[in-house]
Amino acid sequence: MPEFHVVGEQVERFLRAEATRQENREIVRHLLAECPLCRETVQGAARRHGFKTPAQPEAPRLRMAKAG
Repeated sequence: MPEFHVVGEQVERFLRAEATRQENREIVRHLLAECPLCRETVQGAARRHGFKTPAQPEAPRLRMAKAG
């Protein structure tokens, strides 16, 4: 099975909140897996749509503390 990547119109539908529930799940799951190619694709499209994106590719991530 070919590896999944977020591309073209799929990114546009996602950013316009027009993607199906299944597409949203696949895209979000893939982005959470930290695919650098897709992260850059989505960030570039987001900038074109006027969304603010991290200035650096490796933005600091927030970590949740484990309940003790």
